[in-house]
Amino acid sequence: MGLQYLVIGCFFLLNPYFSIIDVIPDFIGCIFLLKGLSKVSRVSESFADAQRQFRLLLVVTLGRIFTVPLMANTDELWPLIVALCFGLGEAYLSVRGFFGIFDGLSYTASSPESALYVKWKETRQFTAFFLIAKQVLCFLPELSLLANSDTGVVTPEGVRSFANYRPIFTALAMVICLFMGIAWFVQIRTYLKRIKLDEAYQSHLQSLYQSRYTGVSSVYVSANLRTAMTLLMVAAVLSLELIFDGVNYLPHLISCIFFGIAAYKLANLPGADLPSAKQTGLLALLYGVLSLPRFVYSILFSNQIFGEYLNSTEEGLQVAYTEILQEYLLRDFEIIYGWYAQIAMAAVEAVLMILLLRALYNLLKEAAQKHTRLSIPAPAGPEGLEHYPQPKDEFAVSFGRLRIVSLVLGVLAAVSMVFAVIALAYFPSFWLIDALLRVSWVITAYLLISKLRDEIESHYSITIREDLHDLTH
Repeated sequence: MGLQYLVIGCFFLLNPYFSIIDVIPDFIGCIFLLKGLSKVSRVSESFADAQRQFRLLLVVTLGRIFTVPLMANTDELWPLIVALCFGLGEAYLSVRGFFGIFDGLSYTASSPESALYVKWKETRQFTAFFLIAKQVLCFLPELSLLANSDTGVVTPEGVRSFANYRPIFTALAMVICLFMGIAWFVQIRTYLKRIKLDEAYQSHLQSLYQSRYTGVSSVYVSANLRTAMTLLMVAAVLSLELIFDGVNYLPHLISCIFFGIAAYKLANLPGADLPSAKQTGLLALLYGVLSLPRFVYSILFSNQIFGEYLNSTEEGLQVAYTEILQEYLLRDFEIIYGWYAQIAMAAVEAVLMILLLRALYNLLKEAAQKHTRLSIPAPAGPEGLEHYPQPKDEFAVSFGRLRIVSLVLGVLAAVSMVFAVIALAYFPSFWLIDALLRVSWVITAYLLISKLRDEIESHYSITIREDLHDLTH
């Protein structure tokens, strides 16, 4: 059931902070904890709440990483403020998350003799104590920043101030926290390992998972469809381009990975019956792999003609990339051939993107036809009006129109990739048109997939209740 991932996640949480710097990133531990809770969250609301808390904790710990540059000037109070704000958030979320795990284990116990009851209370209490103490020990040394290094007790050796002892306080706090972390990890690892070896409880947990999740076909299919649609929405957003000096710093491989994962999930979902899912996954993989050469070559090409200007320290130097490219294209055959190579690789990408879009929009059409209200046969019209045309379903009309608009914009954005490379030398302002086409496609694709996801949830909310009603009888 994935409980072994909880042990790995706890390992990444045992380490102390060096001021606001996380030596072993906690966000990695959050990822493993979320992986460990992915299945059991389906059988207990406590596990589901723990999953929500660790998802928020993941965001908070990632946010702490971006505050590390504030350490550059230790005369400021930023480390103190960051340690306090993030410490409060992390302590609250982590304690609630682990309490959710302990409560979930208690609620899903198969018998009073289950291994999870052995030192359940002690492990729970020590976990809360350590998670709070970890943040307190991170915050306390930073209080020395409230003291001014120019004021204090005057001695022959100089002014003695608490600010001068901040490194010592930080090192001492780290040592204490590390020993506490090791003791906590040993205890919770022993506790979780004992539960993992409890075959009776594991069998009971598996039966709960099947009866409450996989056994209810509508619940299982709906949850996986919702996850896949969310991944497709993320993929659409990551399809945006961040182009500077001829280089797209948001490689298409990233979005293709999300497209591929979503398609793989749909292709292997029992009962989904989506033939285009496998084709979408293969094209996403092919597109992602073949987009890498252009990404790498664009960086090398840009540095070849523009590197000296990027690395220049001369003040007031402002030279446009397009001007340098135009100059080289008039006299350097190597640059001319390299530019032709970029155009050719952009053309290959455009073709692959169009093929991927074609498969993707077929996949969305299949999902709409088989997993929304469109899968239910329309009722017969009123008596006497059988021969008159009946009004079409509102969702079918709006979804169909948005799908066509989005597909057209996607094809235009793909073709625009080629013209954007050519326009660097002849029409530099074309980048604005290219960006507008790409953004327009991303927005329409996001809205289309979001609309489909909402409709799927609405459709399955009814069938889930029907399935659960059948199970209770």
